[in-house]
Amino acid sequence: MLPKGLTEILESADYVDWDFSFRNIRLSTDLLQVEFSINDTEGSNKKSIVLMKISGKTDFFIAKKDNSDYSHFEDQHPLLWRFSDTQCELYITGQTKKVKELAFDLFNIHYSLFGQYISFNPGVLTSINNGHGLFQKGPKLLLKMYADKLNEYGIKTSIISERPPDKILSNLKILFLGSSYFIGNNFEFEVLMGKTHSK
Repeated sequence: MLPKGLTEILESADYVDWDFSFRNIRLSTDLLQVEFSINDTEGSNKKSIVLMKISGKTDFFIAKKDNSDYSHFEDQHPLLWRFSDTQCELYITGQTKKVKELAFDLFNIHYSLFGQYISFNPGVLTSINNGHGLFQKGPKLLLKMYADKLNEYGIKTSIISERPPDKILSNLKILFLGSSYFIGNNFEFEVLMGKTHSK
């Protein structure tokens, strides 16, 4: 699924194969504006230049290499948890002799959710070795996954200090273009070479 405006632009361009290239990003108080091109990769050298305007709470990541035609739009991705989920603190009590195995399992949980976008916190190794105290702060959905894995290794856990998310952030969505992503409440698209304005 993609935003309606972007779907209409891609259908109008009618490229068999394409990729995305980012040309410019402008930040303002109310909008994140991203200018990108949709490039025909079938040898015609045709391209469409598009301006995307994102409003509301915004965040983005621009991948340096992968500008493939992969694109996806959703409102439940783990990258949204920083804004949309209850924020908590996870505390631990106890130790395990299998520290490396546990760290590897926790890393796999993290990477399966966030991939390259959010780094795994190596500081958790210190917490595991200490055997007590604050393990990590973050979204409750993530901390519950960590807690379940820690429990499997005989480490007791507790999740406290719950802070509900701001209701304004409940409608956030994330758009992937290649390996880059953009987060916001509302996405609008304009073909710069024509008169098309889409939402």
